[in-house]
Amino acid sequence: MCCVGKNAYLIGEKAGTITVSGFSPDLPSMQYKIVNAALLYECPYTQRKLILLAQGALHVPSMSHNLIHPFILREAGVVVH
Repeated sequence: MCCVGKNAYLIGEKAGTITVSGFSPDLPSMQYKIVNAALLYECPYTQRKLILLAQGALHVPSMSHNLIHPFILREAGVVVH
């Protein structure tokens, strides 16, 4: 699952929310929306721009970055080094 932050362009919202717990039982659990989002990636070497669509992503508005697992990118045909 991808996690998108405040800089993602939200395309749509799925029904419901998901409860997320931290790695420690001392941390409180929080609820976040599940969304479809578009992300712009610009390669720092080639300046090539890609628009990545994240369907069913966890929306964490307090994050200033996005988290995408490399295997998800590879499954979509994106080369990850």
